[in-house]
This record gives sequence, C-alpha cells and structure tokens, in this order.
Amino acid sequence: MTVVALVVRAGLRARWRSWLVLAVLTGLAGGLVTAVAAGARRTDAAYPSLVAWSAAPDDMVSVGTGLGSSAGATYANVPAAAISRLPQVTGSAPLATYTVLQPASATLVAPLTGAIPGTLWHRKLLAGRLPAAGDPDEVDVSFTVTQAAPQLRVGSALPVELLGATGKPVRVTLRVAGIDAAPGEFPPQYGPGVDFIWATPAFARAYGGRLLDGPGVAVRLRHGAADVPVLEQEISRMAGGKFISDYPFGPQAANTEHSIHLQAVALWLLAGTLGVLGLLILGQLHARLTAAEQGDSGTLRAIGVVPRQLAAAGLARAALIGGAGAVLTVILAVAVSPVFPVGLAGLAEPHPGIDADWAALLLGAAGVLVATVGVAAWPAWRAAAGARAGGVPDTAGLLSAGMYLDRPSGVLAVTRSVRSVPAATGIRMALQRGGGRTAVPVRSAIAATAVGVVGLSAALGFSASLSYLLATPRLYGVSWDALVTDEQFTTSVAPAARSLAADPAVAGWSGMYAGVPLTVDGAAVGGVTTGPGPDGSLAAVALAGGPPAGSGDIALGQRTLAALGVRVGQTVSVGLAGLSRHVPFLVTGTAVFPAVGDTTELGTGAELTVTGLRRLPPPGTPVPPYNGLVVKFRPGVPLQQGISALTTRIERLGPYAVSGPSTPADLVNFGQLQSLPLLLGLSLGLLALLTITHLLLTSVRRRRRDLAVLRALGFTGGQVRATVSWMAVTLAAVALAVGIPVGLLCGRQAWRFFAGQLGISDVTRAPVLSFVLLAVAGLMLAVAIAFVPGISAGRIRPADALRAE
Repeated sequence: MTVVALVVRAGLRARWRSWLVLAVLTGLAGGLVTAVAAGARRTDAAYPSLVAWSAAPDDMVSVGTGLGSSAGATYANVPAAAISRLPQVTGSAPLATYTVLQPASATLVAPLTGAIPGTLWHRKLLAGRLPAAGDPDEVDVSFTVTQAAPQLRVGSALPVELLGATGKPVRVTLRVAGIDAAPGEFPPQYGPGVDFIWATPAFARAYGGRLLDGPGVAVRLRHGAADVPVLEQEISRMAGGKFISDYPFGPQAANTEHSIHLQAVALWLLAGTLGVLGLLILGQLHARLTAAEQGDSGTLRAIGVVPRQLAAAGLARAALIGGAGAVLTVILAVAVSPVFPVGLAGLAEPHPGIDADWAALLLGAAGVLVATVGVAAWPAWRAAAGARAGGVPDTAGLLSAGMYLDRPSGVLAVTRSVRSVPAATGIRMALQRGGGRTAVPVRSAIAATAVGVVGLSAALGFSASLSYLLATPRLYGVSWDALVTDEQFTTSVAPAARSLAADPAVAGWSGMYAGVPLTVDGAAVGGVTTGPGPDGSLAAVALAGGPPAGSGDIALGQRTLAALGVRVGQTVSVGLAGLSRHVPFLVTGTAVFPAVGDTTELGTGAELTVTGLRRLPPPGTPVPPYNGLVVKFRPGVPLQQGISALTTRIERLGPYAVSGPSTPADLVNFGQLQSLPLLLGLSLGLLALLTITHLLLTSVRRRRRDLAVLRALGFTGGQVRATVSWMAVTLAAVALAVGIPVGLLCGRQAWRFFAGQLGISDVTRAPVLSFVLLAVAGLMLAVAIAFVPGISAGRIRPADALRAE
C-alpha cells in the first residue's frame, strides 16, 4: 500500500465522522443544483413533449359558409374534403366553432367526428374526464377557463350565451365533465375567444341549426409548421386567390415555448446561484478540515513523508468525499425530480412524476467530484507546503506577540487615527487573517460577502428598471388605453368607430389591422397598421428612424430586423402569407409592437400604412375590414372607468369586445420573472450574512487566546463585545463599499442585455433610496449578527484561556 493510501486510511479511521458529514453536505448541495438544472431542462422540453404526445394539428382552416355573406366574398371557401386530400396533409378532422358572447374570452369547439381526440389533438386531463360523445350538454374546458372563473369545478353548470343563426343570443347551460390542457390552449393568447370549451359531436347535431357556426378542419402536415405556407398557397389557389382564414399553431406554440423558457431561465439562474453558494461554503469547510488535520502533518514529515505526498493525500481525501457526495447527488436529484416542472410547464408536462435525466445526473455527479477536488486543492497544497517536521507550526498568533498591533501593514496605518481602542482592534482583527492556529479565512470571507452584496445590488437595479418598464406601457409598445375587436373577426367595426367619434371621453382613435400574416424576405412576420381616424400613430412606438409614412414604407421590430440581416434604409420584399405576390418596401425605422397577436410582440413584427397593405394582394382582390380599433382616452379619465363605460356602450352595437392593454408575456410569466431577480439577490445577500456569521464564530473560537490577552491587559467584557461588533461592521462596510457600485454596474448591464434580447428601449433606473437603505440595513444586521459571538467573547476567562501558555 502506498504512503498516500496509508495516510488517507489513517485519516478516515480517525475522522470518519467529519468526512461523512462533509460528504453529506456535498451531496445535498450537488443534489439540489443538479435537481434544479434537470428541472430547467425538463421545463424547456415540457410543451414540445405535450405537442408530440397530443398529435396536435399544425393548422386549423375555416371552411364553409359560416363566415357570413360579406366575409364569404373575401375569404377562401374550400370544402374540408378538398383540403384533406392535399399532398401536404397527413391527418385531418372536421370541426365547428361557435362564437361565445358570454363569457367573451371563450370559444366553443365541437368535433364533428371521433377523430378529435381520437387520432388528433389529444387533451391532457387535469381533472375529471372527457365528455361523453353522445351527450350534447357535456363539455370539458381548458384550464384557462377555470383560471378566469375559479368557481368552476368538475360537475359544475356552465351557462354560456352563444351567437345564434339569426344574429340573436342563444343561452345554453352545459355541464363541466373535465378540465384539460392541450396544445393551442396555453398562454400567451390575444383577443377574445381564446379559452376553449370542448363540446361533442352530439352538441353539433342538437344545436347546430340554432347557432351561427364556423365550419373548419384541423390538419396535420407532413413537415409540420414548415408546410403551412405551402398549404395556404394551395388553398388560396383553389379559392381563386382569396384570403385564407386559418389559425397556424406554430406561432402560438413558439410564444408559449418562449414564455415557458423564461421559467427555465429562472431555474438555470437559481441552479447557478445555488452552485456559487455551495462552492463558497464547501470551500471554507474543506479549508477548515485541512487546517484541523494540519497538526498531523508535522509528525508525518518527521517520519519521512514529503509535501508532495501530503498534498496527494489531501486530494485523495477530497476525491473520496466527492465520490460519496456524487452518489448522494444522483439519489437526491432523482428523488426531487417530481417537484419539476412547475407553473405553466407543469401543466404541459405529459408525463409528470419521477424522471431520471441521465445527462444532467452524470454531469452533476461529475461536477460534484471535480468541484470537491478543486476547492480542496489549494488548501491541501498550502497545508502540505507549510508543514514543519517535528510538530505544528510555531507562533500561536497571540495579540501580545504583535500579531495585530505591531505588524507593519496598510491596516495599521489606517487605524492609527482611530482613537477608540476596541474599534481599532476590531478593524485590525477583521482585516488581518492571523497566523498559525489563530488564522481565519478573512480574504475569502470578504470576497464571499462582497459577492452577496453585488448580487443583491444588481438585483435591486435590475428590478427597478423592470418595474419602471411595467409601469410605463409606452416602453413595451402600448400607446393606447383600450382595444375594440370584433369577436367574429369577419364583420365591420364601422358602427363602433362612429360611436368612438362621438364619445367626449375619447381623445383619439384609429382603425387597426392587427396580426396581419406577412412574409418579409421570406420570413413570417405579424403586421399592424393604423388609420384612418383622428390619430393614426397609435399602432407601434418608434425606437429609431421614423414610422411608415407612404405606401412603400415599413417599420420592423429590432429582433425581426436582426433576424433578416437588414438595416434601416434598405429594401425588403413583403407579401401576404399564402399569396405569391411580393412588393418591395423601404425600411424606415424600428419600433416596439404591442402584444396583439402571436406574431406581433415586442421586438418582432412590422408596421405598414393602410395604403401599403392594400398594395399586397393581387389587383381586384377585396381587402378584409379592420379587425380592431385602438382608443386613447382624454386626460383625467380613469383607465378602468373609461374601459367599463366604453364596454357598456360598444357591446350594444354588435359582437364586439373591449380590452385594456395587456403586459407582454415575455415580461411577466405568471409573475415569476418580476420576482426572480430579487429572489436571487436575496439568496446572495443571505450568503453575505452567513459568511459574516461564520467568520465571527470562527474568529472568536480560534482567537480565544488573543481575546484573553485583551482581557488580561484590561479590556472589560463590554469592550471585548465592542471589538467583535467592530469586526462585523468592518466586514460589512468593506463588502458594501465594493459591492454596491459593482452591483449597480452589473444590474445596468444585465438590464441592457435583457432589453436588447426583447427588442425594447433599454431605459435604466438606479434605485438610490434602495441602495441607501441597503447600506444602513447591512451595517445594522452586522451589529445584530455580532451580538451572540460578542457575548461568547466577553465571557472568556483569561486564566482558563492562557493556562496552556
């Protein structure tokens, strides 16, 4: 057996309990980090997994006469059977949709055959069961319906008001058989009728003659979303070049995945924070274990063990601890896996429960082993190099020997002007590590504390900028107060426009095309327009350059501009999805677009003039009517009061819905993003407090003889307690002095990166008052933390502590 193995075996026999505790702590830290990282991977994969499990359609195409006579002249009217026979289609299912007047956020869908959810569009049941196919009154509802109406449960009665075939409301009472989650139902979604109520084929047979239905066909395509443009072109060709009324699932799925990805980013940041915490804490624990075993190094040197072998033994010990910790990491990560994914991803996950992500587990276990050896390498080498043959290092580090008072240093020069002896002594003890057995990890403690303050300061700065953004709708593209939309998406909004023109509470309004399916240089882009109306500047908020003024102008979102690889002043080719005609447009500027559609959000989208939009279809093709009106209230009109009054008046004129501006889901996904930076900052701030506490406790224990000398020289118990308090205040002051400015810069850079990724203006805010309160609170907490160690130090008896001297 080698010398290294003998040394490790001897250490294991003597200190196996300490090694075991450290291995358990290592496994707990590694297990939590690995579990959160695996949860982040599972979160990102949740919605794509649901789409694959569900066999979700790629497009839902409106067919038949349900569009109404005026719309029928504009939109393609192709039989479902003809669409199903197209070569791109690999599966199809006929269905009918019904306009729900109340609740306005819902739409009712009735499959006409057993293909849904037989071969297409399976629904994950969160509660209850699917409705019986032969029961016309049973339905299952999307989870978003129950979020809007929390009183709904399985078995509840669901009264709905539907648009009748004669144009009058028809009231029907349905029974909720189940609550589901399916592709197409997940937020973010925009406009009315986005919450699904699933009826049965029996409903279509029983009520179809009394209701205005929208016949359609759900299709699954050979190459998925990539075949949607080809499908649209084929349908338009079959309809003589008319517009397509369809709902591609790809853009909505991309938005949902992006929204869920924010949760995954949050988990990755949490995993990184936990990893930093674990490395800093375990590094100090390994340093303490090495220091505790350093007393044996002199004896081993005396019998011929060289420093290289001592260092190798230290690394072997760390590898043994790390290996045990790696095994525990895998076990703990698998045990914690049912917790993830959470939130929206948890609803989407088709296979909840225990999950063994072997890629994450193997990387986590390997990371624990490497990290454990890494944090132990420097203490092991330093201890081996400093070991003296024949015994422990000399110099106990007594204060009376000049450890703190006589050693020339910058600290001594700084404290010479401090008249209070406890203050000067506390500052010196806080900033000087000492030597021998009295040494404490001062530099690493200050670094860890500063890291915590940097993290908390950066989080405060980032959160202040985010809060300002959320409180300033214009920064995320909303320059209006209310949006009026047609619930059928096929009728004219002219009656609503006339009402707005006569409303004294309205300062400005404009017609809008929202979510126009454009292609720009071959890429699918959502478009908006404004006008005519007294205010034609309400669609998008300009960032750079100018808004489109002529029929050949276009403004693009920053992310769209970057994706296309073009610049302001260049020309792009623009067309309508499904049509082969393309027209050149000049890029006049960039803008932030309001969240009004799946393809028009923040840094993505395009803005045209109405005359520019009318250039896109072939000559003679009728253009659909505006699908929305944006409204700006006069100053002094409360937002909610104005929306309520407008809703009461507008809903009398037809199937219209009024909504206020919505915060983009990119910014707040169920409120988690807004609180995440502060939570991470508080975690790092807790690290700073724990580090100071650990250093104070270690200092009082290791410098017991130094403090006893102070008592012997005449310090009272109160002065010793004051010395410990000054140690804590000094550590906190240094960390705050370094951490707050650095954290402010880090927060600004993080916000600018975040804003750049979203394609919005990077307006930053510095919360000066928050930083002042942070500094005051940090110093006060340092004094509070020093209370218990100070009492312990004040009770030291010089005779007991110095008896061995």
